Amino acid sequence: IQAAINTLGTNVMAGSSAAFNLEVIAYYVFNAFTQACTTFVGQNYGAGQLDRCKKTLQSLQAVSRCCGIDFCAESPCCFLQQCACARTEIPKPNFFQRG
Repeated sequence: IQAAINTLGTNVMAGSSAAFNLEVIAYYVFNAFTQACTTFVGQNYGAGQLDRCKKTLQSLQAVSRCCGIDFCAESPCCFLQQCACARTEIPKPNFFQRG
């Protein structure tokens, strides 16, 4: 995939790299939430406190939704700001052009 992206030029390569970095950051944030939830739920399940397990799951879902909405809202703004700072145009590749 990277070889195909490289043929589209430096702007597209930079955009792809920036998008991948944002994807990795988002993955780590949500993975951290789920790992913390897993530990907490496991301890409460072992103690027989199922009501706390349900509350934890509901809290995790609410926090994940809020973070996901915020992340999705902020990511395009950051990308456009980086393009403006670099004084480059947003790449518009033509995938159907033969070379």
